[in-house]
Amino acid sequence: MDELIRKGEAARLLGISASRVSQLIRCGQLKEVEGTGMLCREEVEQWLKARALAANAVDEDLPPIAISRQRLEAARAAIAQHDLEARRGQFIDKDVVAKEAFEAGRRVRQALEALPYRLASTLAGELGLDAAEAGSVVQELMAAEIRLVLEELTQEPKGA
Repeated sequence: MDELIRKGEAARLLGISASRVSQLIRCGQLKEVEGTGMLCREEVEQWLKARALAANAVDEDLPPIAISRQRLEAARAAIAQHDLEARRGQFIDKDVVAKEAFEAGRRVRQALEALPYRLASTLAGELGLDAAEAGSVVQELMAAEIRLVLEELTQEPKGA
């Protein structure tokens, strides 16, 4: 059986006056348990939560304690929603993403830096040049260009 409370207790829970509770009953926002002149505690608490969650709106007629309760309930609802989404895997850990992005960037940089050493003698041979002499020139040119590209990639974008 639901716990029944008097209008004064409902007023205390809601942070409003007992006459305001009577007003809310008359306009149909709160309901008395028939024949008792009392209210169901659970319904009063649900009404307060619904008010707090309604777009996080603040009713200016309510005293500061009720407004605080509304905001608290709205914050709790937002936290609960966030926790639910996190459990469903809808969020990813930014530290994990940052670490993986750093590792991928490091692998790309190492692969690009190794290219001139791997290709220089092959390119010189394909061009019919002296592999030792032309290879070192090709190697230096490629290494310098790759270094420039990598430095450009580490710069902040101009619009940021």
